Amino acid sequence: MKLDISDEMIAERRGGSGPMPRNMPKWMALTITKIDLANKWIGNVVCWITIPLIFAMVYEVLARKLFNAPTMWVYDMSRFFYGALFMLGAGSVSYTHLTLPTKRIV
Repeated sequence: MKLDISDEMIAERRGGSGPMPRNMPKWMALTITKIDLANKWIGNVVCWITIPLIFAMVYEVLARKLFNAPTMWVYDMSRFFYGALFMLGAGSVSYTHLTLPTKRIV
């Protein structure tokens, strides 16, 4: 059986290794491009949510261990940020697939 290279992921072609297929309808290419832009934007937002989560956790550890003054708001804030990261995890996976296209192993 001969492998048809036109079956490769379209994201791989957009990743710089070539153009979209010529026989793809224009509306489909436009829709794919818009979905990719939305996924990239969501992926960037999800990646940046980790920064305030790290700062909140460091602040909580320092306040608890050095000053013996734990805070309730940091605990709540860290749970909200982690919940957002967990629920938006699919966005980061899409972002990873957009930026690092995979090869098919046959």
